[in-house]
Amino acid sequence: MFASTVMWLPFLVFWAVVQILKPLLHCQNGPVAIRISGLSLHLSTTSLNSLPPFLLRGVPQITRERKGGTVRRLSWIWDAGAVAAVGGMAVAQGVLLWAAVKGGTALWASLATSEATSYAMNLAKRAEIPLDSTSFSTGSAPPSDGLLLRPLLLRLFQYHLVDFMMHIPGITTPLSTLPMLLLALEHIPLLSTGIHLYLFLPTLYVSLPASTPATSQSPFTDLRVASAGVWHNLGMAGAVWMLSDEGGGVSRWMLEKGAMDGVDSGVTVVEVDEHSPLHSHLPPNSLITHLNDLELDSSDSPLALWRSYLSRPSPSTSVEDYTNLGWCLPSSSFSASPDLPNSNCCASTPVNSASHSLCFEAASPSSSEPFFACLDPVPFFPPSETIPRRCLDQSSCLNAGDETVCARPASKEQVLRIGVAADDTDGDGRRTVIWQGDSQDVLRQGQLGSFVLKSNTC
Repeated sequence: MFASTVMWLPFLVFWAVVQILKPLLHCQNGPVAIRISGLSLHLSTTSLNSLPPFLLRGVPQITRERKGGTVRRLSWIWDAGAVAAVGGMAVAQGVLLWAAVKGGTALWASLATSEATSYAMNLAKRAEIPLDSTSFSTGSAPPSDGLLLRPLLLRLFQYHLVDFMMHIPGITTPLSTLPMLLLALEHIPLLSTGIHLYLFLPTLYVSLPASTPATSQSPFTDLRVASAGVWHNLGMAGAVWMLSDEGGGVSRWMLEKGAMDGVDSGVTVVEVDEHSPLHSHLPPNSLITHLNDLELDSSDSPLALWRSYLSRPSPSTSVEDYTNLGWCLPSSSFSASPDLPNSNCCASTPVNSASHSLCFEAASPSSSEPFFACLDPVPFFPPSETIPRRCLDQSSCLNAGDETVCARPASKEQVLRIGVAADDTDGDGRRTVIWQGDSQDVLRQGQLGSFVLKSNTC
């Protein structure tokens, strides 16, 4: 609840400021115009009107004859887009018609069946339920199954080049430059370009004249302009498909040619939020190999394992699990705590102290009550050279001596150990980054991937 409130707070503050300054913002001075209507904000400018012709100055002035005038040879791209848009619209209408027929057929079958079928009823917990859960003949599917429309391209947009949300112009972000270039090719002037913000949903747009000499002479020009946005989005989707492993596999080809290094022993850090406590501990290209004692290379997809492990509710760190082993520690350091749940375990440590003590919990060999100790965990984690014996339960510590117990950080500590492969300057092995808090928050601290650009080293 608190996290969602914090997420909405900037938008609420922004719109509160906009409403307060509405008399000052609602203006049209020079090339910039601002218009506010309720929770809708329009910002437009004429400063970019000369940009498309400027960008096209480098395009060769090669033309070909067409009825009504000459145009650049570059226009064939949008000619193909117009044909593709018309074909796509026809296919879409066909799919809608097919869905309508299937829906009508399923509805008619459902009504006909309901009239011909009677149920034997039974009363259970004040709710009437049918004794026969299927009112249809054996082996036949209910009519509602006909309403299920299955995706045609299920795996088209499963990106494996970089496994995080991409910002792709024309797909996840607006694409406005290419349509403006087309307008310049067709000699259609821009009236203005702008951004429309409704609540927190932004859209970019261009304003065009209702009619121009070019459009009045060629209806096909109107078709090319109208279909340009769809055509550009389709082109960008095709480019992403070519990069994906399920598509053209260009990323796989780059990997084979040595442009990128594939990582199968963990996940690589792409970027960490600069305001995150992990920012200074996880620089870009860091290789994360462990979460607690879970080895990320135990899965064919370490990134998927990373996400699934952190997405689940924070597990109890005191639970006996092979992904969360304990340490065989001297029993003399532990004592029973009368206050549960171990609220006073490390209460004597000052808040501003440089100590990194954590409350450890161990099962008592002689009673059902757990033992607790406030200990410095740094010697227990890599790259320490004096790590105590690891254990799954108390029986694992029998060989370590009778005066030891199997201990783990207490549940209230919410400790997540992030194992990072050491770089060349640190030597072999790995280091450990300690995160205290909800493990699901780690997913929101940055972006990770499965590839890293190969660096040139001498």
